[in-house]
Amino acid sequence: MGATETRRRFTRLAVLLAAAACLAATPDTRTLTDDLGRRVTAPPHPARILSYAPNLTETVFAIGAADRLVGRTRFCDWPPEVSKVPSFGGLLDPDFEKIAVLRPDLILATTAGDPRDKVDALSRLGYPVFVTSPEDVGDVIADIEAIGAAVGAERDATRVAAGMRAELADVARRVAGRPRVRTLVVIWQDPLRTIGNGSFLADVLHRAGGEPVPGGGDADYPQVNMEAVLHAAPEVILLGRPGEPGRGEESFWRQFKTLPAVRDGRILSVDLEVASRPGPRIAGAVRE
Repeated sequence: MGATETRRRFTRLAVLLAAAACLAATPDTRTLTDDLGRRVTAPPHPARILSYAPNLTETVFAIGAADRLVGRTRFCDWPPEVSKVPSFGGLLDPDFEKIAVLRPDLILATTAGDPRDKVDALSRLGYPVFVTSPEDVGDVIADIEAIGAAVGAERDATRVAAGMRAELADVARRVAGRPRVRTLVVIWQDPLRTIGNGSFLADVLHRAGGEPVPGGGDADYPQVNMEAVLHAAPEVILLGRPGEPGRGEESFWRQFKTLPAVRDGRILSVDLEVASRPGPRIAGAVRE
């Protein structure tokens, strides 16, 4: 092959690459990178957003993009006005036909609860799917900013994130220098499950000045026995709100009078559903 033919082929290749680049990033689209490192091509200001998780739905409302939310799961229950948004089913049983009718131009999903096979199926169908993957409270705030950028609501997302960081900083000042409080968080009463040291809820508790006991090793939500609880001697026992599934009853715990939490009357009810939901209310859950 001569030099002239080589230059000609190189020029054709450059033209083709330039054309492909124009198609991939037209003025009507842009390329985002989600928490999984996936490149997602979506409109700069999506007009039809679909949320695949309750925490993402809350985020869309918090950053002022609710008027563009066209679909949500049946588990998306906050804020109350979300009931007006059409539901396409649950996390495990989404109705793909309903999703097609809703015509989303951006789908928000998360590894914190969403089945990966369903998310991958939506991507294969050609929908732009932006996935978040929060592991702690800091990731939640970063994801709110990332979602703001993805949906074209950067200013409101920055405002929400700043407010959350300020609230967390205030809590940190309040607990600074204090001994950590040994805390049993009752995720489920029978069988008894609590939180492990590496779980999302453990980070929430740490930020509030607590230390989860028993630690449970590497498991996020280990099953524990009463012998381990008695040995750990929790200073506080946290139960869910009345009516929460598996909450447990104060009357059950009052029989263990040797536990410091029982002796000192520190069996408390908190909204564990909010505390375990990686969304914009998480800073308030840390304060509670």
